[in-house]
Amino acid sequence: MRDYEHAIRHLNQLLADLFVLHTKLHRYRWYIKGTNFFTLTDFFYDFCKEVAQDIDEVGVFILTIDGQPFATMETFLEHATLKEAQADDTETEIIDQLIADLQMLDKQITSFVPSEQEKSVVHLFYQLRTKYNKRKWMLQTYQTYHH
Repeated sequence: MRDYEHAIRHLNQLLADLFVLHTKLHRYRWYIKGTNFFTLTDFFYDFCKEVAQDIDEVGVFILTIDGQPFATMETFLEHATLKEAQADDTETEIIDQLIADLQMLDKQITSFVPSEQEKSVVHLFYQLRTKYNKRKWMLQTYQTYHH
């Protein structure tokens, strides 16, 4: 584990933020209102399923490098940098917040500088970064045409 200590800390931080993002997407799906309800509820549903898979992938990866993934809500909230959602957010606030969250995740992922032993972690981060940047682009495009 010593060889991967830095990576495990970074991965657990990401795991905590992914749990918050997953919960936010559920909340947004349940509370979205307005003329774009059908479009956004489907987007949130698909994105939520994707994040759930990523949570599992990150947690299992931590286990494969002899780490212990965070596994309680208390720990997730204690370590997360993303903030919980508000039920009364408007559509615009929801989209703005998700874009900001994805920018924060991108910063977090790109700030990881692996040691020689931690190079295997880079592939996982690259995959997640690519996926979340695509979602951010989709939200920004949506935002451009719906404001």
